[in-house]
Amino acid sequence: MSKLEENVGFYRKMSDLQEKLRRSEEERLQLEEKFALLMRACRDEEEVRLNNLRERYETFLDEEKHRKERNDRILQTLDRIENRAAILTAKSERLKLLRVSKGNLSYAE
Repeated sequence: MSKLEENVGFYRKMSDLQEKLRRSEEERLQLEEKFALLMRACRDEEEVRLNNLRERYETFLDEEKHRKERNDRILQTLDRIENRAAILTAKSERLKLLRVSKGNLSYAE
């Protein structure tokens, strides 16, 4: 093999290696772009899920607030009913005592 053939072979090999390097770099860039796209899509999906969770939590808190207010109103109403029942019981007892004492006065005369 002559020196010229060796040089031609060497340059051909170098050219092939450079072409392979260029293709590898192109593929790497494409993969990086694809990775960036996937990461963006993943972040967007995560943001959507997070917003949905946030909305559901706020709805839950709002419903819980309404339940608490309703329960408080029911408890207040129950307290009023119990107080009125106690007052009515006391008045009934007083009336019974008055009837008994009036009845005793009538028999005494």
